[in-house]
Amino acid sequence: MAVVTYRDQQEINRAQLEMTRLERQRYDQRFASRVAAWQIREKPWDSKTPVHVRVQNRAPVPIKRLSVEATSDFLLSWPSGPRFFDLNVDIPPCTLMTFDINNMIGAMLETCG
Repeated sequence: MAVVTYRDQQEINRAQLEMTRLERQRYDQRFASRVAAWQIREKPWDSKTPVHVRVQNRAPVPIKRLSVEATSDFLLSWPSGPRFFDLNVDIPPCTLMTFDINNMIGAMLETCG
């Protein structure tokens, strides 16, 4: 009988953990849906033209971490494929912030090369 009770308690614990994970995911998504990002690029379209990403935080909480994915088609030359930038930032609520992707790539190449 103790084994059955123990297994039942394990199942209850797994279900509670899953419910907590889903609730946390919904909480994060609620605020993430209030964040917008877009690319700004001036002409002429070549590898020397600065590429900026503008991020607008309309959520009532600050953004503490930002992930940016960039492809080589639009940026400085690198081996093909996307590059990911994880930025520790502090973007307060109701803020519009601009990031220069070219500077991030330059910094990445300096630290990795």
